[in-house]
Amino acid sequence: MNAFTPTQAVASAAAAMKAVEIAAAELAAERAKKAQFQFDLKTKKEDLARQREADQRDRAVRLVDGPAAAPEKASRSRKISRLDDEIPALMAALPLLDERIAEKERALEAARRPSDLAMLGVLGELQGPAIDQIQATLATLADPAVDLLASDIVRVRTVGDKYTSGGDQPVILSGSITVRKMIDGLPRRFRPASLNYDQLHRAAFARAAQITAFLQENSK
Repeated sequence: MNAFTPTQAVASAAAAMKAVEIAAAELAAERAKKAQFQFDLKTKKEDLARQREADQRDRAVRLVDGPAAAPEKASRSRKISRLDDEIPALMAALPLLDERIAEKERALEAARRPSDLAMLGVLGELQGPAIDQIQATLATLADPAVDLLASDIVRVRTVGDKYTSGGDQPVILSGSITVRKMIDGLPRRFRPASLNYDQLHRAAFARAAQITAFLQENSK
């Protein structure tokens, strides 16, 4: 198994992926900030509603029973005043955060394109030699394929389609079927030019002619 050796393309891809990681983290931070602001806004609105409800209730008691029945609470008034200031500020911050998020989304998309292109370069470096090696290995099957095809031709010219078999003799395959299935089963990208069925078949006829000529010459 070949050991992995980092190349310049791999280093470039790693740097581009780091840029994507940074951009994604910045986007996530802005989204988290918006979520927190939305939660704070909801919480403060609910708190303000409770404080105002309590204040209105105390006002009603004082109106009915007099000031001593429900003394004014300065802390509540301060809290209502503070919430009245904070809630509009939070509401105004949300559109600003939406703009920031949109900006970070664009930055992330801009970082992803060079990262994707860099990774495609790495994949090309991995696949290119692998495809070449596979094609070279498959090309070595051309000569055995010619033998299989030639065996069909020799069989027809000698024993024919009907022949006696058995004993210790091997099972004879159909060379043409075997070779055609093998070639058709290969992905086109991996199929070497030498595994062209018609070319192999022509070579098989030449080889079969040599074999049958030898048999005929030595059977006299």
